[in-house]
Amino acid sequence: MIETGRDKISFWWLLILSIPVATFAFVEKCSGTALTFTIKKFVSDPALIVLLGSLNSIFAVLIAPWAALKSDTISTFLGRRKNFIAAGFLLLVISLVMVPYASNMVLLVVIIILYQFAVDFGYTGPWRPLYFDIVPKKQRGRGMVVNRYASIAARFVFMYFLIGSFDMSIGQNKILKGMTADRFAGITGEKVIYISAAALVLLSLVLILFFVKEKKDIRPAREHFRLVDYLREMYATRDNFYMCLLVICYVLMSTRLTNLRPLLITEQFGYSKKTMGNINVITMLFNTTLFLPLIAIFIDRLNYFRVFVTGMIFSTLHPAVYWIYVKFFAEGGIPSIPVITVFNIADSIFDRTAMLVLWPFLFDMVNPAKKGFMNSGFLIITGIVGFVNTNLMGLWVKASSALFYAGKVDYMNCYIYIFVMGILGCAGTYLFSLHLNSMQCNIVRK
Repeated sequence: MIETGRDKISFWWLLILSIPVATFAFVEKCSGTALTFTIKKFVSDPALIVLLGSLNSIFAVLIAPWAALKSDTISTFLGRRKNFIAAGFLLLVISLVMVPYASNMVLLVVIIILYQFAVDFGYTGPWRPLYFDIVPKKQRGRGMVVNRYASIAARFVFMYFLIGSFDMSIGQNKILKGMTADRFAGITGEKVIYISAAALVLLSLVLILFFVKEKKDIRPAREHFRLVDYLREMYATRDNFYMCLLVICYVLMSTRLTNLRPLLITEQFGYSKKTMGNINVITMLFNTTLFLPLIAIFIDRLNYFRVFVTGMIFSTLHPAVYWIYVKFFAEGGIPSIPVITVFNIADSIFDRTAMLVLWPFLFDMVNPAKKGFMNSGFLIITGIVGFVNTNLMGLWVKASSALFYAGKVDYMNCYIYIFVMGILGCAGTYLFSLHLNSMQCNIVRK
């Protein structure tokens, strides 16, 4: 069993703690890829697809911050943060199993709401504070790399083995033909994906409940919580404001097509779901065999902020270069598989490197007693900006397609929007850098 507040933990515990991270990387692929095709059975409007896929951002504003904040002070026989994890994970298991059985759009929307509520209540809010309660400062960079490996492994399984069989029944899979019987006739690739995700969530819940122990070192609960006081402390305090600004910059930098990307690959470019999965698999293999081993060696020795700035700059240039290539150099406006793969690898390197260093960088500056409090503020900002940003992109694609392409949807126009958001993110990062020295002085005084 591992306990919070240790000065050092073993590498094996870093591996074990990466299992919930891998689980929710798998769940994220369900939300961003599988759920797109599930929704597509009922609607085709790109703006509506993006809206339904971004419902988690609403709960990231309303639910996840509350769960993170309360996890600083609440205490039961389970602990602090584990209370929210237990409830959220159980609800998520149920909703994941229900998704592929939705018979109409109304029922599917209700299930998606429960699904996204459970993710934010049980994972998005309390997990990061719990993780940084367990992993000491000097091991956080390495821990983020281990988490990245675990996430890639989960995505690899999803993209290589599962998504290509989304529309298939077990009887159509040559490997599984021996299993085919009447009782398996209704099992499809879609159902296998969601049920597999539910099983992973259940496994993660068991690991957290029975193998993680939280120390009872909680802060006294606030007697009279007032929203005005909370917002003042979170966003009017100078250091907190600038940390939230950097989170906004990351959200803008990491803007992506989300639920529209599978449609870009399969509908606009005309490739199969299997091919889309293979592109992602190659990206993952590159990251695991070449990129991540290299960064794992140096990450805890590098200046986190400088690495973040580098990722920000290249991530901003990436969508502009990709759009120009597809529009002016790709034959018929359809890039080849190798070209898509190269751009996918570059995008992954830039965005994920920035992500790897962002959270250790920020939580090193956070008061240890207020991890949940600050995470709640980060989540509110991430949720609001993410929801507005994603849906503006969906509306932009719909409007630009109607204006310039006679209603035919051009998903590549998303990259114009992403480039503009990257420019805004660079500007905000520059403002943060002007205040960084004074923030570091305040940390020393603490």
